[in-house]
Amino acid sequence: MTINTHNLNLAIEMVQEGLRTFSTFLEAQIVSLFGTGVKKVLADFTEGDFSIIPSVEVLSSSQLNGANGAFAAQTNRIYVSAKFLAISSVEQITRLLLEEIGHKIDSVVNGVDTPGDEGAIFAALVLGDNLTAQDLAQLQAEDDSGLIEVDGEAI
Repeated sequence: MTINTHNLNLAIEMVQEGLRTFSTFLEAQIVSLFGTGVKKVLADFTEGDFSIIPSVEVLSSSQLNGANGAFAAQTNRIYVSAKFLAISSVEQITRLLLEEIGHKIDSVVNGVDTPGDEGAIFAALVLGDNLTAQDLAQLQAEDDSGLIEVDGEAI
């Protein structure tokens, strides 16, 4: 399968712009999600410093166990399914990248994984989604862990 990275590159640009321009209101919500340790990361984003964001590697859907994407602290990489890239809009790819960046931020600022799908909550906050109390409770109850295989190694 030929991988067209054009939409991925556009999504990366959209992610950076979204992170650069978050509001003070958004900062308060993100601090409540990750804790006060995230303030330095958010300050870096507003200054255009995205060095915390890991590189992106495209894998087959089977390597990702059918997932569209994953972040692995072990390798400090975001993995994206080639199939997902082929069929998804720039907006969908942007949401996926923001979710995986949320997992990366959590791995940096917290010693243990925050319960629930903090990546999905982070993406929703950055994109301005209006999460209902029910939506938030569902995401906070979700198990967002899993295994993938990269270069013959389970991650």
